[in-house]
Amino acid sequence: MRDQRPNSSREYPSRMRQNPAQMREDAGMSQYVFGKIPPQALSLEEAVLGALMIDREAMNIVSDLLTPEAFYTPAHQAIYQAIMRLHDQQHPVDLLTVTEELRKCGELERAGGSYYLVELTNRVASAANIEYHSRIIQQKHIQRQIIATGAKMVKDGYEDTIDCFAALQNAEQGLFAITQNTLSRSSTKVASLAFSTFKQIEQNALKARTGDGITGKSSGIAEIDALTGGWHDSDLVILAARPGMGKTGFALSVAINAAKCGIPVAFFSLEMANMQLVMRMMATLGEVNGQKMRDGKLSDEDLMVLAGAAEQLHNLPIYLDDTPGISIPEMRAKCRRLKRQHDIQLVIVDYLQLMTLARRHGKQKRQPRAGSVRHQPGLEGPG
Repeated sequence: MRDQRPNSSREYPSRMRQNPAQMREDAGMSQYVFGKIPPQALSLEEAVLGALMIDREAMNIVSDLLTPEAFYTPAHQAIYQAIMRLHDQQHPVDLLTVTEELRKCGELERAGGSYYLVELTNRVASAANIEYHSRIIQQKHIQRQIIATGAKMVKDGYEDTIDCFAALQNAEQGLFAITQNTLSRSSTKVASLAFSTFKQIEQNALKARTGDGITGKSSGIAEIDALTGGWHDSDLVILAARPGMGKTGFALSVAINAAKCGIPVAFFSLEMANMQLVMRMMATLGEVNGQKMRDGKLSDEDLMVLAGAAEQLHNLPIYLDDTPGISIPEMRAKCRRLKRQHDIQLVIVDYLQLMTLARRHGKQKRQPRAGSVRHQPGLEGPG
């Protein structure tokens, strides 16, 4: 008699063969994503656009808060873009000028027509609460960005053709981009900085008189300190010299001295392995010839000295990374993690020419200019 039992590999859909925990996870994802309208505040968008067309000063309030993408509907985006163009050209912004600007650009129908613009201006009496309304619109836009980034993370997570580490890096960059675009620095009045700046100058003068004559963190080399006054926050220091002149040795000395002062240091080496760096640091601390360490021609006294150097290194807050060909986004991500976990205050890169601008689909672009590193958010600082 023929077996009537269903063949599980053919009869049951693939979803029924999933792990139960995975099925619950997918169901939870579905109820949060599918069938829901993205965060929006259409009534507030209408109020803000109407206020912008009845108060010429309102644009100065919201220009730093809102971009066209912050508005949910294409019609509102088109209207705000027209208002921005008029404002940038120092033209009056009102119902008539906005209507004419949209008509001139062929976007009047996309914006809902002239009657819709009239409705917008009739819905508000003043621009009194425009800043508060704009911040709510901004928050809704951030929520939509988070959802879009999360959706891409889910898609990359299921995609077998994408390297998992590349997907992880893309996820971190996506979230960091939202933060950078949202928490941009605003203008600061000089009056608010004058007294704090003078206080810093006064402290520097006191350090120069009572201390060793430097106002920053010592490099450990008196001649360098005399030229620079020590390392200061937000400094970008580039050491340039011919090969074999001791650049790496100097950088390691700076890292050791800073760590001895209690300053956590991140050291990125694109040329030497971590163990080689530690050997050089031990040779520096123990004042032992590095060639003797490589050849193994060490006396018992040398071994005792190196054991003491190893104990010193064990207690120093130095974090090494020997990732070859590291890209700027990768280094930035690692620096953020080290800052969060260990509060690093000094970043050293040995050396810039071996870095890559990006790492996408196996292709790398080498030898970026130093300025490319300087203007990466999150990488500014002494190094």
